[in-house]
Amino acid sequence: MKITRIVVLLAVFLGLTNLSRAQEAKTDSLAPAKLAIGLNLSTYGPGLELIKGLNDQFTLRLGIRYLPVHLKINQEVSGMQMNLDNNLKMNTLSLISDYHFAKYVHLSGGVFINLTKIETTISSLTGKTFGVIEITPEAMGTITASLKPSVIAPYLGIGFGRNLPFAKKVAFNFELGAVYQGGMKAEMHGTGMIAPTASSEQSDILTSNLSPYKFYPFMMFQLSYRIN
Repeated sequence: MKITRIVVLLAVFLGLTNLSRAQEAKTDSLAPAKLAIGLNLSTYGPGLELIKGLNDQFTLRLGIRYLPVHLKINQEVSGMQMNLDNNLKMNTLSLISDYHFAKYVHLSGGVFINLTKIETTISSLTGKTFGVIEITPEAMGTITASLKPSVIAPYLGIGFGRNLPFAKKVAFNFELGAVYQGGMKAEMHGTGMIAPTASSEQSDILTSNLSPYKFYPFMMFQLSYRIN
């Protein structure tokens, strides 16, 4: 009788242990039903991601990031006070898949829709005097140069942590990678007396000078909250 009781208790214990392990495995799974929202800060600015578990090893992320920067600089050039009006708009959409080959490490690959634009307008604040001839700032004119990367930009990176919470509601992820944005394309146009310096030839020279810089470093810190 005692032996029978011991066998029954052992069987119950083993059953409960297996059930617990199965429950832990289920909790620690990237089940398709799991969905999360991530708030992040990256080299493309602040952003938001929608994260979905596809299976035990893969997640899919849809993200958007936006960072506008406006900076004015006054500088003296050849005795004239020049104004540099700089506008940077970093605007990206992303679709990224993650392969979790370890519990807290994953490889990431996908594509960015890169709508980033950099624009600088140069104008004179004081004008210039040549003998009895005075050239006003309005007559001097302006030069505007803009830079744009390729719109379609492949991405590859590695992440540490979790972008989709498992057992808990909140998770943290750090990601490091590179975006292939191609060479920046430059466009220039001008007004007034200095307009000829913004020719298409100068635009081509600027584009050529920027051609080696094809990769953009990507670094992101993300805090995710599981919503189901």
